[in-house]
Amino acid sequence: MRLGKFADNHILTVNNLRSCSFSSTRFVSIPKLYVRRLQCLRVSPGRFESDRNTDEPSDGASASISENGLKMEEQRTKEVIMFELCQVGENTYYINYPVKVGVYRANENEVYLIDSGNDKNAGRRIMKKVLDENKWKLKGIINTHSNADHIGGNAYLQQQTGCKIFTSGLEAAFTNYPVLEPSFLYGGYPFKEFRDKFLLAQPSNAVDIGDPDFPNELEIIPLPGHFFDMIGIRTPDDVVFLGDCVSSRAVLERYQICFIYDIAEYLDTLDKVETMEAAVFVPSHTEAVEDIRGLVSINREKVYTVSSRILSLLRTPMSFETLLKHLFTGFNIAMTYDQYALIGSTVRSYLAWLKDTEKISASFEENVLVWKTKKTDSKCSMKY
Repeated sequence: MRLGKFADNHILTVNNLRSCSFSSTRFVSIPKLYVRRLQCLRVSPGRFESDRNTDEPSDGASASISENGLKMEEQRTKEVIMFELCQVGENTYYINYPVKVGVYRANENEVYLIDSGNDKNAGRRIMKKVLDENKWKLKGIINTHSNADHIGGNAYLQQQTGCKIFTSGLEAAFTNYPVLEPSFLYGGYPFKEFRDKFLLAQPSNAVDIGDPDFPNELEIIPLPGHFFDMIGIRTPDDVVFLGDCVSSRAVLERYQICFIYDIAEYLDTLDKVETMEAAVFVPSHTEAVEDIRGLVSINREKVYTVSSRILSLLRTPMSFETLLKHLFTGFNIAMTYDQYALIGSTVRSYLAWLKDTEKISASFEENVLVWKTKKTDSKCSMKY
C-alpha cells in the first residue's frame, strides 16, 4: 500500500492491516498499527526475492540483481518507495523494509533492534530515519539468525553506536565470521560471485543470548529449521517477531523453493508456530498478521509440494546436478550464482530428509552419487 506525502506529525492508522485512515498521534490499542512513512530506496523485497541494495555495489561483485523467478532486474534499477516505522504495541515497532526490522523501546530513550537490515545502507537509514529522528539510543541488536540480509546493518550500527549484538548458538559464529555463510552454501571456499553482500555480510562482534546484558523482559523462542539456531522474539507487548519462519503465498508461488537448512526441524517449527498466540506476528518477509495459522499452512504445503516433485523426478535415477536442472526448469526458476547456492543447498537438505525417512536411496554408480525413489514410494506423494 502506498500513499502520498503528508506532514511528519501525521500518523497513518491501519486498522486491519489493509484499510487505513488518518488519525492523531495518540496510541490506540492493538491490533491497530501506527505507520510513519519515511522516504527511502529499495530493491525487490525479501531474501528469496533478492535483498541486494543497489546504492553501492559490493567489492568486486556485480551490481545486478538476480531473481529466483521470471527475470533478472536491470542493473542498478532503483524503485522509490516508503520506509515505514510501524507501531504494533506500546513499546514495539517494526521498520517495513525488504527485511522487516523490529524495534523494542526498553525505556524512553533506549531501544533494541531485532535484526538490522540487508546492508550498510540499511544501517545508515535506520540510524538517520529511526534512531536520530526519534532521539533514541541504540542499546543493542538481537539477530534472529545470521543470514546476510538480517545482519547486513550490524557492522555499521555497531561502529557508530558501540551497541552489543546478541544472537543464538551457531548464528553467533556466522555473524562474527560471515564468510561461513557463502562457504557453507557453496560447499567450499566461495569464488568471487558468491562473495557479494547478498551472501556475505560485513563482520560484527556478536555475543550469545545468554550474555548478562541481554534484556530479560524479551522472550526467546527457538525456531530452528530455516537456519541453524534461528530464534523468534516476543516483546512484553505480546508481539512476536518470527524471523524467516514463513513467507507469503505470493513469494512461495513466484519463487517456489525457498531456503531451508533442515527440513524436519523446519516442519517441527511450523507445527510449534501454528499453535502460538500473540497480539501480532511479524514475519520478516511478509505482512504482519494477528493469526499466523494461514501462513503456516501454505508454507507447510509448499514443503510437501517440493518434496513430491523431487520424489517424482527421482523415479528416474539421477545425480544431484541433473535433479537441480530439472527442478529449475520445472519450476521456471532462472539459474544464477545466488540461486544455485541457495536452492542447491536447500535441495540437498530435501535429499537428506527424504533419505533419512527412507523415501529415497543413494548409491555410487561409475563414481557418481545417484539418487532414486524407492519402489515403495512409486506413487511419489508426501502426506501431511
